[in-house]
Amino acid sequence: MLSTHLIDEVSELIEHVILIDRGRILIDENAKTLRGRAVTVTGPASAVEAFAGRHTELHRERLGGFLRVTLQDARPTMNGDGLEFEPVSLQQLVVRTTQQFASDRTEDL
Repeated sequence: MLSTHLIDEVSELIEHVILIDRGRILIDENAKTLRGRAVTVTGPASAVEAFAGRHTELHRERLGGFLRVTLQDARPTMNGDGLEFEPVSLQQLVVRTTQQFASDRTEDL
């Protein structure tokens, strides 16, 4: 068992991930499965919105007419919409997952 905040430094050693936030288990899954679970999509806002609408959103950043969204359980597609797809590291996935649950708690208040 290993407990760390420096996930990227030990990510190749990790076989299973359990993420606990305020006593609630957010992730309890095989690391290999998690590595393919999320993707970051960047491109023109309208194209990203159209793609993102079918997936669970973990994080969103907007700059002018461009949008960058981290999505759970999304697979890159080949299209002519100008979308770029990036893999999400285990570190990023943990951060984005905890951010999502933190915003869910804020909305409940």
